[in-house]
Amino acid sequence: MHGLTAIKVETEDCASCHGYDYLGGVSGISCGSCHPSYPHRSGWIAPSLHGLYTITASTTVTEVTSSCAQCHGDDFVGGDTGVSCYGCHPFPHPMPGWQDWIASHGLYPGVRDYSNSPCYSCHTTGMTMKTLRVSCTDCHSTYPHPGAQWTQRGSGAFHGDVVNSMRGPSVCGGCHGGDYLGRNTGVSCYSCHSLYPHSPDWGSSGHGGYVFTNGDGNCRGCHEDQRARFSLNPSSYPLCQFCH
Repeated sequence: MHGLTAIKVETEDCASCHGYDYLGGVSGISCGSCHPSYPHRSGWIAPSLHGLYTITASTTVTEVTSSCAQCHGDDFVGGDTGVSCYGCHPFPHPMPGWQDWIASHGLYPGVRDYSNSPCYSCHTTGMTMKTLRVSCTDCHSTYPHPGAQWTQRGSGAFHGDVVNSMRGPSVCGGCHGGDYLGRNTGVSCYSCHSLYPHSPDWGSSGHGGYVFTNGDGNCRGCHEDQRARFSLNPSSYPLCQFCH
């Protein structure tokens, strides 16, 4: 009752009894005794105010957003206020299910043309924690990729070096698919390098035939550093001498 009334006549009418700071006034009853974040203070729309409050007012996101649901609806699409949380940002995330990166939040960047900017208001541009106590890198350390450096050899963040330093191309499979043909990203690893990731039988029976037929020119992009360790003259060593 009083919530709908406040929305229809605006909260200034409440101030005559509850005080212009809504802390009690002549009634002695503070609005904050029941709902501490309402009436919202000036500038509440700023992420540094309502966003920070939503995350820090309790120990879990579920507990905090439930307080928003009283006015904005259990589905956060407006409720009595007519103001949807999703009008500005994709939070509160739909629970359960949002943590399923294959079916839910993993698909979201693709919908946004792989722009993570809507995530930055809570997770920051570096996708570390900021106001939200969850870092994207808590679950997938290589995403979001570090811009142009991701495809630049010698940049210190080159994706080939990162893959080799981790557990191999399987780390890419989460987003690009177990077959590396794109999956959620729509970007196939083979669109840039047709031979890699290598097939499961590449070491035992695949690479020999390929090299004898095509030479090892396409191998050098990734294996040049290893070859240099042997100080061999590329024009004089047999194809197989690289490894055996």
